[in-house]
Order: sequence, then structure tokens, then C-alpha cells
Amino acid sequence: MKRGLRLAVGWLALMLGACAVLVFGFALIDPAGMQASNDADPFGTPPSTLSTLAGLAVAVAMKACGAWLVATSRTDAPDAHPRRTKKMP
Repeated sequence: MKRGLRLAVGWLALMLGACAVLVFGFALIDPAGMQASNDADPFGTPPSTLSTLAGLAVAVAMKACGAWLVATSRTDAPDAHPRRTKKMP
């Protein structure tokens, strides 16, 4: 992946993951309050704690992948690719 694209995708995943961690963190603290913001069914049963924890795990994984992409794109030099360093006869 090109360096600029890796940086863009990494920062996007990092920011979306951070927002999702906040949302799922608030959902763990106040599940009824998070259900109240659901316009389709504001007085329904809030999501289970297990589904909220699963969403939180996915959000943390997304954030970690974004951080990894950003960190590795800064150390990726264009001449470091193995196919570019070998000379073919």
C-alpha cells in the first residue's frame, strides 16, 4: 500500500475507532440512555452487555489497526521494498 494511502486509511480507522470506543463506553455506563437515543424504539430494551462488549472489542481492534498503519507508514521508505532492491540480470 502506498505511504499516503496507508496514512489516510490509518488515520480514518484511528478516528472512527476512537469515536466508537466513546460510544460503546457510554453504552456500558448508561445502557438505557443509549437506547433512548434510538428513534425507532426509544423505550425498548437496551442492548445486552455482551453485545456492547463485543462492539467495544471491535472498536478497540479498529483503533489498534489504525495506529499500526500510521506507525508503519512513517518507517516505510520507498527503497526498502525487496523487489526494488534486487537487480535482475
